[in-house]
Amino acid sequence: GVHSEPAAETEERFFYDQAIDFIDRAKDYRPWCAFVSTNAPHDPYIAPQEFFDLYDPATLPIPESFRDDLTDKPGIYRRLRSVWSDLSPSDIQRATACYYALCSMVDAEVGRIIRTLEACGAMENTIVVYTSDHGDLMGGHGLFCKGVPAFEECYRIPMVVSWKGHAESGVEVDDKASILDLAPTIVDLAGLPPFGVTEGQSLAPAILGKTDQKSTGEKAERSLYAEFFGQRVAYTQRIVWKGEWKYVYNPFDHDELYNLETDPLEMKNLAADAAHKDILETMAREMWNWAKATEDEVFLESEYFMFRFAPVGPERGKKESIYNRGA
Repeated sequence: GVHSEPAAETEERFFYDQAIDFIDRAKDYRPWCAFVSTNAPHDPYIAPQEFFDLYDPATLPIPESFRDDLTDKPGIYRRLRSVWSDLSPSDIQRATACYYALCSMVDAEVGRIIRTLEACGAMENTIVVYTSDHGDLMGGHGLFCKGVPAFEECYRIPMVVSWKGHAESGVEVDDKASILDLAPTIVDLAGLPPFGVTEGQSLAPAILGKTDQKSTGEKAERSLYAEFFGQRVAYTQRIVWKGEWKYVYNPFDHDELYNLETDPLEMKNLAADAAHKDILETMAREMWNWAKATEDEVFLESEYFMFRFAPVGPERGKKESIYNRGA
């Protein structure tokens, strides 16, 4: 929907006004850090008219995956899709326009931050990170919002990093990254000692235009990991990305395996394909490696018969299971 409230009177403007006031007051002090978070562009996608007018809903395409029948995916995905089954194409286009309008509104507020930094001469000594905690399905696979489905629309989010005079502008990096990387990255760019234990890694080499190479000269292949702990009713997931592959462990239903290089829209679930059994098990082992590295003890202790849903087990070596201790 659209409302008549001016953007200058929205909650987002209030939050960014607070940030700008802080920067104005902090510019004479070093160092400082400002974190600004807003609700927009979150659902229910109610946008100011002035930003909605930037878009013509009729020109916005319906997602290519919209007509995915989801038959090879967990049943809960189809059940969630039924919530949106009465939406017409024009409804979807209008919702998309409202979502884009809210994105543009936030973009405009970030622009105010940039202009403030420029006005006080702080751009060359300030690292600016613009990102989000998640995306939105926005009609992908016939779904909206976020939640159980682990599709890329929710997990592959923008991350823009700027450091004038240090990082080259306009550079796109296709390496994998995680929000967990931000803290070690900022610490690294600031020239401070690294953290002790962290699941993230510094993105400074990519930001500064330096390559991260193995001794053989080949680029290291990194995996990433995500955990979803359900909504008010339980649907937990573990998600692994490595190379072109993405694996979704669904203890509530069958798993998912996608080749994001040949199937970027995640239309074909390969988890049940016997020809991909080896890669499925390899990705599951990567999941257990992450579980061990993050000390996910509840997950690691899921060896009891009622919980054995993964393609392979955690292979925990000599560590004794609680079910063998007589506890």
